Amino acid sequence: NFPMIEEQLNAEFNKRVEMLIEKRGAKSLADITEQFEAEGNSLEKQRKAFIEETLAREWLTRNSKVKEDAHRNDLLTYYREHASEYEIKAKVRWEQLMVSRAKHSTPEAARFAIGRLGNRVLDGEKFEEVAKTGSDGPTALSGGQRDWTMKGSLVSEVLDHALFTLPVGELSQIIEDSDALYIVRVVERQEDGRIPFEESQVAIREKLKEGLVGKAQQEYVKRLLKTAQIWRLLGKPEPPPASQQ
Repeated sequence: NFPMIEEQLNAEFNKRVEMLIEKRGAKSLADITEQFEAEGNSLEKQRKAFIEETLAREWLTRNSKVKEDAHRNDLLTYYREHASEYEIKAKVRWEQLMVSRAKHSTPEAARFAIGRLGNRVLDGEKFEEVAKTGSDGPTALSGGQRDWTMKGSLVSEVLDHALFTLPVGELSQIIEDSDALYIVRVVERQEDGRIPFEESQVAIREKLKEGLVGKAQQEYVKRLLKTAQIWRLLGKPEPPPASQQ
């Protein structure tokens, strides 16, 4: 079946060449060929290597099949031994109003400014509009919206504490830090937890199977090395220089 298989692999390689032409910014097949030759390579060498590697990988897979499957106890043991991999750290989606201390002449002025922003929200104005027109910092243009934030990832400890203790949907009091003052609101929060074993066992089964397949492949290669005849093709030795003849 090799002629048919080789034809299929050649077609697959040609598709890869088309992608490579685009990736390298080449204009044509001739252009990419010149690029390879300038690197001391060639498309023909690449084609041969691709075919040989694909055939070898397929042969190795066919001769390294694993019949046994992981039992439930094996899955559970792996889950317990790798419990940290299935931990879910608390995170929040939130929105913020921020006033920079540096933009105000006194601490009182900064506190008055952030309080006025908070009152606008309490009076019914949309949080997003208040942030766009009055908030400082990089989130102002996006309406004060902040994406999912992991617990402990913020530089400000007081802000981090507020985000993970404040009731969802409730506007916070003024939060003071060394550089700025904030009013925040938690939009959504996920608490600390762990992915249940029932939801993890399919992935664990696949991982354990991969380990068994990898071990089987190693054993197969070891058997090949014991029985295969390996040789090297040496080039014809060059004659010594005329001065040494």
